[in-house]
Amino acid sequence: MLDDVWGAGSKLPVNSSEVSEKAELIKATVEQLRKPDGHEDPWVDLVLLMADAEEEEEELTTFAQLLANVRDVNDTKKTGVALIHYTIVYNHAPYIELLHNQCYSLDLDLNIYDKKVGLTPLMWCFQLMRANCCIELFSFIDELNFDLTSKDGTNTWDFVVPGSSFEEFLDQNNIFQYKLTAKPSELDSNTTFESAHLQQDDDFDKLNLQLAGMTVDAENAFFNDDNDTSGAKNIIKFSKFLEDFEFDKLLKDQYLEFSDYDIPQILDLLISLPEKYAHITTYPAALIFQCVRYADHKLNSKPLVESLIHLSLTRIIAAASNDLTIDTETTGDIVIQSYWLSAVSFLYYYFCRDDLFFKRYATVLQDIVNTIRALMIEITSSIHARLLPLIEPTILAYTTIDVVRQTLYKKDWNFFKKRKQTKHDLLEKEKKKETLPYYNSTMLKHLYPPSLEEQMKLSPMKVVQIFGALAYVLELHQSHQLFQQQCLSLSVEWFSSTLFNKILKNKRKKTLSRAHAVQIRLNLSSLEAWIKNNDLVVPKPNLVDDFMWQRFPYTLVCALGDINFSDPPVKNVATFKPVKTNVQSQEVPIVYDNTNSLFYYQPFHRIAHIHFERVFELLQWLQVATTLTNDDSLDATMELLPCLTPQQLLKVTDKYNYETEEPKFSSTLRKKLSTMVKAQTMRNDPYLVEQPKSLLALPTVAELTDTYTRSIDSRSFQPLLPIEIQDIVDELHDENTRLRKNHSYSSEKLGEEEQDNDSVDDDTDDKDRGKQSQYSGMVSDSYHTDVGDLQTADEYFKELDAPLATAQKPQWNNEEIEANPW
Repeated sequence: MLDDVWGAGSKLPVNSSEVSEKAELIKATVEQLRKPDGHEDPWVDLVLLMADAEEEEEELTTFAQLLANVRDVNDTKKTGVALIHYTIVYNHAPYIELLHNQCYSLDLDLNIYDKKVGLTPLMWCFQLMRANCCIELFSFIDELNFDLTSKDGTNTWDFVVPGSSFEEFLDQNNIFQYKLTAKPSELDSNTTFESAHLQQDDDFDKLNLQLAGMTVDAENAFFNDDNDTSGAKNIIKFSKFLEDFEFDKLLKDQYLEFSDYDIPQILDLLISLPEKYAHITTYPAALIFQCVRYADHKLNSKPLVESLIHLSLTRIIAAASNDLTIDTETTGDIVIQSYWLSAVSFLYYYFCRDDLFFKRYATVLQDIVNTIRALMIEITSSIHARLLPLIEPTILAYTTIDVVRQTLYKKDWNFFKKRKQTKHDLLEKEKKKETLPYYNSTMLKHLYPPSLEEQMKLSPMKVVQIFGALAYVLELHQSHQLFQQQCLSLSVEWFSSTLFNKILKNKRKKTLSRAHAVQIRLNLSSLEAWIKNNDLVVPKPNLVDDFMWQRFPYTLVCALGDINFSDPPVKNVATFKPVKTNVQSQEVPIVYDNTNSLFYYQPFHRIAHIHFERVFELLQWLQVATTLTNDDSLDATMELLPCLTPQQLLKVTDKYNYETEEPKFSSTLRKKLSTMVKAQTMRNDPYLVEQPKSLLALPTVAELTDTYTRSIDSRSFQPLLPIEIQDIVDELHDENTRLRKNHSYSSEKLGEEEQDNDSVDDDTDDKDRGKQSQYSGMVSDSYHTDVGDLQTADEYFKELDAPLATAQKPQWNNEEIEANPW
């Protein structure tokens, strides 16, 4: 019984039996509901389902269906216990998410007391050590009150057992930051810590303002107490300077007023921000977000919101890809591309903080996913264009080992090279006879730096510098680590695939040899060293359970019961797939599937090794292929090279470049490989896809919140704009409004003058005047600026046929698409 309440392996307090009795009091109320009364009550069915459930998906669906018919989720009249209490006592954590999300309009109370024991849901979690339930409650941490007291006067924190594993769990998740810091005696019995803290800060601010001759009113505006001649008070607005951004409510200085006719100029302003405010990627995201908040919360215009976001993302993709052409030698600007990637990622973060935004605008999330994915491919394409001409001179042809340079091959005409090699061998023999071998010219040569000509030659360090530049710009623009990991992973994958194909095609005639295999492996070691020294590990989200993580990001756009995995609501996204750990070694296995978002939570050096694994195995095969003598050695070698297919192994032996004294590959083994290739039902291309596309893994809301709200410069990540940008938007809106009013007035005046004209016009002039009057009316109606008249803005965008992002055709897009409509 104690294990059921506390969990096996937990440290029990002295009153563990009392805890068990409290839990049994709650469970005893369920037996009262099992008596047949002849009435169907969905609330009772929910409680009985929780008492007998085992958290199967079918039961979760049944729970959601029953919950839709419950009128009051906070009802305690029937048994004295609310549904949230039953959920925690019976340890059904997934039901908490359902209760909160599907009953949002019914105001689920997360601080409600049960009438049997007198505890809140958080107190039950702490007393029963329900870690999974705590994780679900902490997802709505803003609604929790940590400073309530129980029926007997016990504080919430008093239920935490000192030294227990549960206390360590709370400490690891930084929950103790919400602990009461003031003494209980200093607070009123009906006063919470939050209100007392705010009152203390408010009194302190008022004292400072009074000393300065100023007071503060309820609307957060400064007033000068000195009497002026007009009797008015000078108001100094400071909320946009001192207050944090409020995502839950719409404040006056935290949105931008605009109309549909302002959008072209707003987009021009958006594209000009990288030049005016270099590397500050929150400004373009904040500009779009504040305009969207006005259109969404103030105008309630869905077409205006969707059109503004779609047009903005299209302009961003065009700005990021305008340097790319069909020419493969043209490279894009990774600085500006990384800038826009960070800006769109911040926009995704802001929309996640706006409650239920993606549920109201499901297509917006798909547009953001497509844009981020396209920008990642743009960046990778730019890196690939820089690396492509360097693969040959820095990896394949670059040699530092003298033995590799002097290797003789059977296919070459080696007459002069043999004489040179013979002289070299004679010199080596004479040097060995010397009494002081450590002071010969060869040893002294290594003590001096290389010549200027050697230093000017391309080396593998040039490849390292390009990858280092990519990592630098991603970190400079403060993109989320998960997006950084995916950009680096995709760049390494493109590079490794191209390198594998170049080695296998053997255009240099010497690449497929054991000597060059050793040199190529040595050249790649410099890149491996950089990867290990700049290893990136993305922390996994702490307060998200596996059940909800598997359904992310689908939960952003629809409810749990509406998710259809056969037809997902969001395309081109990688979802979480749990991987079982080894019970004995407690090691997490390597994830090779990049459609699993868990793939990108591995260390960067492990991801890079996965991408380079085929290349490494190919180089290993080149070193040992000619030493194999029988079938057993071939089978053992193929087991050690699982990434290579028999077709690739056979292709290597066909194009292999033999040295002068190297034995040829066994004809018997060649026939065996050929037989294995013919036995395959589907023969794949031996070459790899050089520019593969991967799905996008989105960070969860918990990850974004932890990254951008718990740092020292967290305020810089908020969607706040400087005064200059706000003034530009306000001025262009006022100017456009004035111009359209003047245009409307002049059109009406022109119509009146035409009516007063006594001259008789012919039928053609009447038709022309009718068209002009009709055009004036259309302009006046479509550019109406009254906030209350929203129909014109919606109709304006219903007929808008904006180009998609795929209209831009950069060099990496090889698909057949229609011509650019622009």
